[in-house]
Amino acid sequence: MLFSDLIDYLKNEKNFNIILNCSTDLHEIRDVELLDGTQTRYATDIVYFGYPNVLSPDMQPSQCVLVRGENYLFPYSCTDRATVQAKELFAVFNAAKQFLQTHEQVSLYEELVQKGHSSHSLDEVINSASIKLGYSLVFCDKKFRILSYSTSIPVTDKLWKKNIERGYCTYDFIKNVMSLEAVQGASASIEAVEVSCPESPYRKCSSKVFLNGVQVGFVLMIENNIPFTAEHLAAMSDVSRAISSVVGHYHPELFQYTSADQQLLEALLIGTPADILADSISHLRVSDAMYALCIQPKTF
Repeated sequence: MLFSDLIDYLKNEKNFNIILNCSTDLHEIRDVELLDGTQTRYATDIVYFGYPNVLSPDMQPSQCVLVRGENYLFPYSCTDRATVQAKELFAVFNAAKQFLQTHEQVSLYEELVQKGHSSHSLDEVINSASIKLGYSLVFCDKKFRILSYSTSIPVTDKLWKKNIERGYCTYDFIKNVMSLEAVQGASASIEAVEVSCPESPYRKCSSKVFLNGVQVGFVLMIENNIPFTAEHLAAMSDVSRAISSVVGHYHPELFQYTSADQQLLEALLIGTPADILADSISHLRVSDAMYALCIQPKTF
């Protein structure tokens, strides 16, 4: 459920005097909580209800419903905010709590598959999953080519930002990732595993993506200032299954096999050392009608 959906229910169906101040619907709502002045951190998937004077200017929730008044300074960092009268605060909170508890919940997998069937877009599925989880996502094939990534929650990790700009990962990058103990010991399942590396300050977890029983890629979730939880890791399996379903139905061309010469060109592109490719080159057979042309500029 999104913030605008909750406010629409409280305002139009329950007839509370509630005003929507700003709404981006960047975060899925998991629960509601009262502001009591003791919170030391805020989760992005919780809507906080209370008085704005208990909020610190240095730390504020992303989603909140606050009591409105002339002398209150509303938080500037709330991406989704609404205000109510003080006398209605607890009634609005109880109504929101009950609505979340009784509202029919569709599983993450079902929701993502529905998004894929309606849009036929892999990017839409990745963005929806990113909003649901609250983290940026990257989907790659087995050769570490970037097939899709979240723009709703952009990737801020410098290493993966470079990979996204190129559209693929370099040979050295892939080699370092494959040398990680977690990657080498990962099971042949969609269970998420942590694949953090010392080269980046961001923790990461990955889940394999299968198509017709064969692994075709993986989806990567990159942590931000809110740490992963066990629920986030468990949800990665649903994301993996949904990607598999959408790709299998609408984008099988993403995993079509390439010819030997195309594979060689791809290997050269990512910077594979010549000594590793020597055998492939010597045994490569191409048409007599094919030529290789090397163009070198005289300047720069």
